[in-house]
Amino acid sequence: MEEMEKRELIEKLAQKAQIGQEEAQEILERNGWDILDSMIELERAGRIPDSGAQTGTGYSTQDQNSEEFQQVTVTASRSREESTGAKLRRIVKKLFRKSLDNDFVVRHKEKEILHVPVLIPVILLLAAFWVTAAALCLGLLAGLRYSFRGSDLGTDTVNQAMEKAADCAEDIKEKVRELIDDEENTDSRG
Repeated sequence: MEEMEKRELIEKLAQKAQIGQEEAQEILERNGWDILDSMIELERAGRIPDSGAQTGTGYSTQDQNSEEFQQVTVTASRSREESTGAKLRRIVKKLFRKSLDNDFVVRHKEKEILHVPVLIPVILLLAAFWVTAAALCLGLLAGLRYSFRGSDLGTDTVNQAMEKAADCAEDIKEKVRELIDDEENTDSRG
């Protein structure tokens, strides 16, 4: 949203709600620059009389029919859409950055054999979930251990969970070996 549009909204809210421009700016920022939501907030807080009871906005019907009001409403709606899009882009950009700043590490017998940015396994999971999941499970059964390294994912909690998964795979392997040994012992006796 342009500075000029913001100033217009601040002035309009300050005038309609009979509050200072600083307070109007704070309320508009808190409400995503939506003048209607800002007026409703002020009404609910008892800061302005509910002169628009039939509409629930604090604006009279005459105000709502004015060209100026319609223009401000359209501007506020556009800014809300833009801010939502901007927020989504910011979140995606942040996740992308974190996926490059953190590594997925593969070890075998305490020796690191591979480390790649987390983005790579995420792409593999999205592109071929079942194949990637099966490969990871087979890797656990083959004695591979997975962990994360980096400021966001390399925490003890995350890596402890990964170690528990590897330990569980080891337990499964041991139980299968015991079953096979028992079966062989039974066959050799019988």
